[in-house]
Amino acid sequence: MSTKPALSIVVPVFNGAGVLKRNLPYAIEELRKSGLNHELILVDDGSTDNTLETAASFKNKIRILKLSYNQGKGGAVRQGVLAATGSRIFFTDVDFPYGIEAVIKNLTWFDEGFDLVIGNRNLKESGYDVRVSGMRRALSHIASALTLGMILPRNSRLTDTQCGFKGITKDAAQKIIPLSRINGFAFDIELLYLALKHGLDIKQVPVHLRENTTSSVHILRDSFKSGLDLMRIKWNDFNGRYNA
Repeated sequence: MSTKPALSIVVPVFNGAGVLKRNLPYAIEELRKSGLNHELILVDDGSTDNTLETAASFKNKIRILKLSYNQGKGGAVRQGVLAATGSRIFFTDVDFPYGIEAVIKNLTWFDEGFDLVIGNRNLKESGYDVRVSGMRRALSHIASALTLGMILPRNSRLTDTQCGFKGITKDAAQKIIPLSRINGFAFDIELLYLALKHGLDIKQVPVHLRENTTSSVHILRDSFKSGLDLMRIKWNDFNGRYNA
């Protein structure tokens, strides 16, 4: 392409060859039908299965970044966002849980002046088209409540920090992504923390979960790690590591 894309979609994946093979054709086709000048960036986060080989079969339609070792969701997303060339950048999971259609639809919020667009599963217009366990929903609510209590100001009204549907302008990404340091699931929280700290405008949008096949969360283990990362976020800020 001779011109920079209007949209970049970053997809981190770790040992997800099967899910990739099922879902990547859907994403490629939906993006083709949209008519947008775009790029789809797959970040292989040090996979040990045949993820890279599966991705290579689509190499004429996607960009592939290969990380030499497993960094975690935050590390993979960071590398993908920094490599993106689009003026608008979304990142989501490899099963495209909220659909490509939602990405296209919500691009208009950037034209309204917002720097970030994030999905919020707690909005009344949101819904689940697939079954999600009550325990996982409850834990998601608890995690968001703890985050509001410990990290984010309550007046931010950001009640869903972990939804796997987030978009950011290229200018905003260049401002805050290089400052991020968390590689685990708390990367999403750190991103919002940085956005608020640097005065970026955030739009929360309803989402509908259409697919739920890639969850690799181990509730007790990852809850403990995320708790440590929340403390690291406060410590990083205290030490000036989030200053421009």
